[in-house]
Amino acid sequence: MQSQSQLNIIQSPINDLNRNDSVKNTILLPETKNDPFLDVHALDLPNQADPFALIDQLIAHKAIIPISESIAYDETEIHPTAHQLAQIAQAEQLLKTEFGKEELYIGYPMVEGTFADGTVVQNPLLLFPVSLSKNYQEKGFVWELVRRDENVSFNRALLLDYAQHTNIRIFDTLLDYNFDELPKSTSLFEAKLFELLRVSPLNIAVNRDLFTNTLSAISPKGISNTETTTTEEELQLIPNAILGIFEQGSSFQVNDEAFLQDHFGKTITTNAQLFEHLNKDVLKKAIKAEDLMLPLAADNTQEAIIREIKSGRSLVVQGPPGTGKTQLISNVIADFI
Repeated sequence: MQSQSQLNIIQSPINDLNRNDSVKNTILLPETKNDPFLDVHALDLPNQADPFALIDQLIAHKAIIPISESIAYDETEIHPTAHQLAQIAQAEQLLKTEFGKEELYIGYPMVEGTFADGTVVQNPLLLFPVSLSKNYQEKGFVWELVRRDENVSFNRALLLDYAQHTNIRIFDTLLDYNFDELPKSTSLFEAKLFELLRVSPLNIAVNRDLFTNTLSAISPKGISNTETTTTEEELQLIPNAILGIFEQGSSFQVNDEAFLQDHFGKTITTNAQLFEHLNKDVLKKAIKAEDLMLPLAADNTQEAIIREIKSGRSLVVQGPPGTGKTQLISNVIADFI
């Protein structure tokens, strides 16, 4: 367990918190063959159904959607998509177990193109929340998508990147738009989506292939297989869909950091400066042992952290697994109430 004085506080500028330093000139999907992502067009749907049928069922709010034929237990390794689905399910479970996050989505449609500064974009516009499960049968199993109890939403990370590259402010009413209130018919749903884009500050063209209600295979990064009528510095919607982990947590952090920057001005550009500002007027006061109500055992470091909190200071606590972070949080809550 580490106190604030021992922390390696992030020093990155606030504007870069939602960006990966190694890919500042791209907002792209990972390589789907090596990462826990899968092109929906490649799925072996039951009864050889058209891949777009999956999008129809998601928009119709179907609770459980089979996404594979029955796979024999001894054919898992040779099935064309079973191995990738297993990798995605493992990544989903790890994220949920280790971090308490559920961030598996079907992303559709795809935004593709470039920004004016040359940044290449290939990322989904909407995220449909799902979870992967196996329906076990006598001789094999079927992979299924289970609709999570979460609203269909914009890909917040993409929209915040859009705002950063175009210097256009995107309001929370758009970021938090609830697509579950739209019609359950695909044609009506898409009509409402296109109208929303038309009146929004987003300059994203609608590719004509979207009106055919078919999915195309995801192309190499930044190169579309669909017919395009856009300029080099324009984004367009492509009829691609992808299953994978799209972490949205950092996008909420960036939104909060932007609020702090608006509130405090340009004087605060790092987390260290933020903590310095928050703690500058805190008067150090002695906290006696009898003032602490700790139902769980606490070591000296944990107790010192709780004393800091009770004195009114803002701090961050970090440590590897098994060092007592959860126990510390429980004591902080119990002491507060």
